[in-house]
Amino acid sequence: NHFFAFFARSLFSKQKFPLMAGFLHPGGKFASHAVAAALLLVLLHCVPIHADPALRGQSPPTVTATSVAFNATSTLRMLYYSMMAYCPSTQPVESWTCPMCTAPAARVGTSVAWMSNTCLGTRGFVTRLEGSTDVVVAFRGSNNTANWIMDFDFVGNTPSCFQGAPDRAKIHQGFQASYLSIQSQFLQAISAFQSDPVCSTSQCKVHFTGHSLGAALATIAAADFVSRKAGGSALTYGSLTTFGSPRVGNQILASWMGQMLGAIPTPGSKLVATRLVNNNDIVTALPPMAAGYVHIGTGVWEKPKAGQPDTYSICNDGSGQEDFLCNLRIADSITDHIHYMGVEVKC
Repeated sequence: NHFFAFFARSLFSKQKFPLMAGFLHPGGKFASHAVAAALLLVLLHCVPIHADPALRGQSPPTVTATSVAFNATSTLRMLYYSMMAYCPSTQPVESWTCPMCTAPAARVGTSVAWMSNTCLGTRGFVTRLEGSTDVVVAFRGSNNTANWIMDFDFVGNTPSCFQGAPDRAKIHQGFQASYLSIQSQFLQAISAFQSDPVCSTSQCKVHFTGHSLGAALATIAAADFVSRKAGGSALTYGSLTTFGSPRVGNQILASWMGQMLGAIPTPGSKLVATRLVNNNDIVTALPPMAAGYVHIGTGVWEKPKAGQPDTYSICNDGSGQEDFLCNLRIADSITDHIHYMGVEVKC
């Protein structure tokens, strides 16, 4: 209840919603945690998304686990790369000796190019996997998940400044600032692969991944890469695989990014924009739909079962739309946020 109360009060600030704030903020007529929690739950799960006029009347495609190839092994591999980005020292990753680097599902990378901004705490790396044409771009999430959630600004969206973005596309200002702080480093690292002997001979595929805040950054970086054709003839977009991702922007942005990143699979095709959601992960419900935010990528809902392997359900997400049934849950767990595919997400 304390978390829900905080979220509700953050969403309905005194400056922007004075009437609602009078009910929720300390000293208000109904300032109890229980009322705040109840109101937020209604907002998260019962307020419909107002579709962009161009999308009204369109129904999301029907996608089932049997009609779409979800590969748990390759998804786990991307989770390991996301975890490597959390390593406090670069040396274990560069020498490929970190705990996840030696995991059976992981594949050894060649030279590692790091991206970082100390002021904002943004960090990630780029590497080509040894003996393959796969390039991995991985971003780190927040160092302190609980504090990051408590500091979340729901209403802070701003016009997107990315190349080719449509009018009225808005993005969370914190996510955009974090990405822009290392954008030049990312583009420089990517451009270096244009002269890579493997990529210049056989076009390499770039795979983006990240957990939590890193998931938001991976989504933005992937869209930026595709929209500006940053890879030239040597690189092409391969996939986006995120874990515990928050919503990045509004419906117009989600539709634009989703179309570029192949977020809507067709029956019989592989998922190329996978957004894994573990059970009741609290971050995946933030920022709320009531504030105008929409997820990007096809959701895959991970459901743990005691003593049994986790099950995975493909969400029926559409272009700029979210599967209602996949969101019909009480997303209140930090524990679920820091555990994915049976492992704790850390270096």
